[in-house]
Amino acid sequence: MKYIVKVMIIFFGSVALHAQAGSAYAEKPVVPAEVSESFLAVSIRKATVPDAERVGVPVYPKAKIINSYQGTKSAEGNFKRLPFLELISVDSYAQVVDFYKGKLAGWTQGGFNTALYFAEKGKVNMFSPKSTHVGIHDVSTYYRENEQKDLQKIIPGAKSLIKIFYTVN
Repeated sequence: MKYIVKVMIIFFGSVALHAQAGSAYAEKPVVPAEVSESFLAVSIRKATVPDAERVGVPVYPKAKIINSYQGTKSAEGNFKRLPFLELISVDSYAQVVDFYKGKLAGWTQGGFNTALYFAEKGKVNMFSPKSTHVGIHDVSTYYRENEQKDLQKIIPGAKSLIKIFYTVN
């Protein structure tokens, strides 16, 4: 009986781990028909959703992917520009910053005005990072007025942009 219980624990435990491996990092939002041809809607449709394991950074709860970039490699196979994701949250800038301060304790912090970035290694480089970086922006100061309107139609109440540059092994 003990043997059967152990086998069941091992089997179901491995099934649970397997279900987590390969899981999508986050979801994309549903785009309403009225803004389906906007630049933002096209960006959302084109965005690829990587595995959570590949990104290696905690996802902010209920954040939605609105943009992605697969990175650019040099002839040697190293990244010249890291892959990145852009996500939107309806939570305030302060709430998102507090979440990542807790999750990324020990990472270097830096930023300007309404943006805070975390760097896994070295100094913060918001424009061309060489290591994993997480940036948080206040949506109200990041997007132009017409982009704000489209964003609010796609994700009503959107307040924070989360930009994640990630390294890939």
